Amino acid sequence: MEDFPNLQQLNLGLFRHEAKKDSLINTNWPLEDAGKSFLRRMITSGESVCLVAQADNQLIGFLTGALLYFDTIRPIQRAQLINIFVEEQYRDQQTGTKLVDEFVKWCNEKQVKRILVTAQAGNTLGIKFYEHLGFHQYMAQMEKEI
Repeated sequence: MEDFPNLQQLNLGLFRHEAKKDSLINTNWPLEDAGKSFLRRMITSGESVCLVAQADNQLIGFLTGALLYFDTIRPIQRAQLINIFVEEQYRDQQTGTKLVDEFVKWCNEKQVKRILVTAQAGNTLGIKFYEHLGFHQYMAQMEKEI
């Protein structure tokens, strides 16, 4: 947990990146109590994981994921890739792919049969990244302002 502040900064980078596509995102959330609590839970819970990527002795990326509650409607063990972020200068170097590969290994250890991930509709690079890794569209989530 000594790298927690650096991990928090990566999470902040993710939120700032996502806010470019969604003005409703609270970019300060990673620094707030709820954001800190979420990240600590991802690190410490046996039902979640926080993976990091390093270069030159510094954190350059991270992934968080968690098991989903068993659902009798779709009776298989599932997990969700919640967050993934790699510093821009380290993209296109397989860093994100390696993080996802490690997450898949963790999921296999947990007997997971399906991994879910969401991406904003405007995040075409992210969607292409996930498709390249074998993810396919399963469900569309839509929103209406009222």
